[in-house]
Amino acid sequence: MSDEAKSSATSNLEPLRERLAQVERELAEARVQLSELEERHQGLEQLYATTPVGLCLIDTDLRFVRINQRLAEINGCSVEAHIGKHLREILPQICETLEPIYRRVIETGEPTRDVEVEAVSRTVPDRIETYLADYLPLCSSTNEVLGVSTVVRDITERKEAEAAKDASEKHLRLLLEHAPEAIVVLDVDTGKFVEWNDNALALFGLTAEALSEANPIDLSPPKQPSGEPSAPVVREKIEQALAGATPVVEWTHLHASGAEVPCEIRLVRLPVAGRRLVRGSITDVSSRRADEQALRQAYDEMEDRVERRTAELARSEERWRSLIAMAPDLIMTADADGIIQYSNRPEAGYDPADVAKTCVYDYVSEEYRPAVIQAVAAVIETGEYLSLEHSITGADGKTEWLQTRIGPYWEDGKIVGATSISTNVTRRKMAEDRIKAEQQLLRQLLALQENERRMVSHDIHDGLVQYIVGAQMQLQAMSPQESESDIEASNLGSIEAHLQQAIAEGRRLIRDLRPMVLDEAGVVESLLHLIADQEEAAALTIAFEHDVQFDRLDAMLEGAIFRIVQESLTNVKKHANTAHVGVQLKQTGDMLEITIRDNGEGFDPKQIDPARFGLRGIHERARLFGGKATINSKPGKGTTIQAKLPVTPQAS
Repeated sequence: MSDEAKSSATSNLEPLRERLAQVERELAEARVQLSELEERHQGLEQLYATTPVGLCLIDTDLRFVRINQRLAEINGCSVEAHIGKHLREILPQICETLEPIYRRVIETGEPTRDVEVEAVSRTVPDRIETYLADYLPLCSSTNEVLGVSTVVRDITERKEAEAAKDASEKHLRLLLEHAPEAIVVLDVDTGKFVEWNDNALALFGLTAEALSEANPIDLSPPKQPSGEPSAPVVREKIEQALAGATPVVEWTHLHASGAEVPCEIRLVRLPVAGRRLVRGSITDVSSRRADEQALRQAYDEMEDRVERRTAELARSEERWRSLIAMAPDLIMTADADGIIQYSNRPEAGYDPADVAKTCVYDYVSEEYRPAVIQAVAAVIETGEYLSLEHSITGADGKTEWLQTRIGPYWEDGKIVGATSISTNVTRRKMAEDRIKAEQQLLRQLLALQENERRMVSHDIHDGLVQYIVGAQMQLQAMSPQESESDIEASNLGSIEAHLQQAIAEGRRLIRDLRPMVLDEAGVVESLLHLIADQEEAAALTIAFEHDVQFDRLDAMLEGAIFRIVQESLTNVKKHANTAHVGVQLKQTGDMLEITIRDNGEGFDPKQIDPARFGLRGIHERARLFGGKATINSKPGKGTTIQAKLPVTPQAS
């Protein structure tokens, strides 16, 4: 190669060398930039992983490209589960809210900041969590939007604190507005009122604007009723409140009208940072002072009345003791152990002084002592009143009967014993015993009468009637052809007719004395026979109903039931002038109700002669067996006879 060619080649290589050196320099710079970028990328990755806020990158198809652990936790699934997934797949419950925001950022390239998003907590049941989100476009060098970077901050606690603060302020405002007293808040540094309620405006007679321009000294007279200047005291009490005390002071304020208003003021410092605020609670005590004056006057009057009442009570007690002492009944008080504390009069030979401090149960007969002890205990426990009848043993050893009503004995609002009022019923008991003896005698006489009737009935049935029946049968056996003449045949027929009448009369006597079916089949069956006989003999229609549970009763009781019905039907037959009668037997528990009802002429029961035994016998039979009979009748309205008897089925 020629020197010229070499020189030319050398000159051409020089630019190449310079360009190569430049490339090497640029490559070195690029390596430095790459290293810096790697460091920045690592820093970003670290920031992504450790930042306390949620971060993610979403492409223009609304699919997750990147997301950090914090936002993945907020969304409730892992980082890996987000990548490549559409927004709707991860957050279906709020996608309708978020998707328009992402679309707007992608379409406009403008960021959207401070968007509050609410969602149900995935960790705390029923809790609504609030997040503040920024949506920032990620653009290329040509300003083409490649995706949206999202920054999410959890502001739930801040929102809850704000809500709690708002609620507290609202509550305090309500308390302020609805407080019964006047309330003002003073800014000590400005000397002006900054808060007040309607009661404060009413107390001072000022508008809100006028009160906001006033200070505590303006609202007080120059001097208090005690002669003390108002201004120094106002400053002193405010300083005490600022120091943490809660001074309470009787104070006189000025109303806008110039009237003085007696008040009670309570001061307290409000815990507001950076400000010196004192709250005053002011109560108008005008009415209280008037009430106190009225109370003092009422107290004086009451003391005067108490003195008069005490004297009156003393006189009343004397009258009461006189009345108690003269009472015909025995009045006693005893403590819970039965020890007699008071007795108003002698009883059964015992003097009140002798029985004092002795046990009341010692005087009760042994038979009734447990019942009396139990009654007193029940009265003390329940406070209710009880009555019982019991006997006591007198000083002479004789038995006396008392009807006693026992009630609680109170002292200082507590039951400490029992009070009793006892009436001596010994004479009544003796009369009752005589009546019982007479009733027993009547029962025995009635039983004797029924037995005699039964014996006579049997004698007639087994003797007289049998002979007559035998004679009739013999006459019937005799043929008329055997008679010597027609006259003898006629006489025999007459004799037979008389014999039939004698048989019928004998059977009637048996039924009236005591039907044999009553002893053989009981009262229901005997009434069926009685009704059948009455229907046949008196042309009556008798409706008989019976609803009873017994089979047989005591023979005496069965006889009484039969006689009541028999006597009632006899009265209907003789006096009612009716063709229809109803008879009913109905048993309810241990009571039997007998009813005989007709629609005949009726009568006035007051006009019946007491000497007539028919209706009286019905009453007496019912009474004798512990029951009662009633007869209801009016002229033209028919008659109803009703008897109620206790029944005891006969032992089989």
